[in-house]
Amino acid sequence: MGGLIASVSKSKLSFLTALVFILSNCSIICLAHVNKEGSSTWGVIASTSKFWYNYRHQANALSVYHTMRRLGVPDSRIVLMLAGESACDAHNDAPGYVFNDHKRAMNLYHQNIEVDYSGSEANVHNFLRVLTGRHAPGTPRSKRLLSDASSNVLIYMSGHGGDEFLKFQDSEEVSTGDLQDALHTMRSQGRVNKVTLLVDTCQAATLPDRISEPNLLAISSSAKGENSFAIKLDGGLGVMLMDRFTYFMLEYMEKMTGDESFADLSRYLNSKDIQSTVVWKQTDRRRRSKIKLMDAFGAASKIEMGTLPSFQLNWTAIAEASRSAALQPNNQNSCFKQDTERDLASLPFAQIRHNMAIDQEASSVQMLVGFALATIGFVAGCRFGLFSFSLQSA
Repeated sequence: MGGLIASVSKSKLSFLTALVFILSNCSIICLAHVNKEGSSTWGVIASTSKFWYNYRHQANALSVYHTMRRLGVPDSRIVLMLAGESACDAHNDAPGYVFNDHKRAMNLYHQNIEVDYSGSEANVHNFLRVLTGRHAPGTPRSKRLLSDASSNVLIYMSGHGGDEFLKFQDSEEVSTGDLQDALHTMRSQGRVNKVTLLVDTCQAATLPDRISEPNLLAISSSAKGENSFAIKLDGGLGVMLMDRFTYFMLEYMEKMTGDESFADLSRYLNSKDIQSTVVWKQTDRRRRSKIKLMDAFGAASKIEMGTLPSFQLNWTAIAEASRSAALQPNNQNSCFKQDTERDLASLPFAQIRHNMAIDQEASSVQMLVGFALATIGFVAGCRFGLFSFSLQSA
């Protein structure tokens, strides 16, 4: 019990240390959860790909999640969907961790993140339910988008796509028509004011192509017929860590002072860095220079800026200061499951897999031995029966 209390106290102290550092050095101070227009900001962030080689799609989504949180949007206003489970994949040499940089400075999958839909739950059906509010009875509030007619909703999607569709789970698709219907339902129900749609996939511009709902600003990573490209290879993991569009978009947002507009972001996102054509679609009648980034990504009414390092260095500094807290593997979304006879969570992941393999092998041997003994008994019984029958006949 004393060890548990000491562990909890140490965890709290680590969290407070990280919090003090972030508030004093991270250069972002969020003073309210309402933006300049008096409307609330909500987010629906979806990584739609499973399989290990799609690691970057999960890192993309988690990076956008961290940006929104850093800019003042509480977790209760973000619905996070991760189709892949890279943190717990057997290929991951750092179980419980997800990184967006090869230096592995910060764990994106730390203990303060709540994944609302993970694995098979992150599917087209649930994605559309989140947008339209048509949930099954008993669905918890944390899995719902509880926006209203004054809300600005940011929808971010990362995965594999094609002409007018985006794949979920490599087995189903959401189409441009599905999005149009969902956004129309949201508006008719009074669940949204303005929508910012960000799509990072191949042929991304075709996904919002048929959407005609008002007050929409859509930014796509690639034009029709174009691929979306990755960046940041981790040689140890053997995968790319992010996609270029998301990486450079968030890099710019690390440098913002709070008054930047989408016109400023548009000038920053160039084809040379992203290696594809960034396509904008807008039914919002305001000029991009009048649409503030904070209205879509943040909920702080004021941001005080100090000397803000670059996207990568800033996260490195935060990670160094909060290593004992933010770099801990995610306990809530743990890769480990409790065993009735022993605490598997206390063992290294590799040891758990090794033990499971031994247990499975032992079970197989026991089955084979049992089968062999049964066969021997059966054969012996048959021979004894035949011998007895022969004696009686004689």
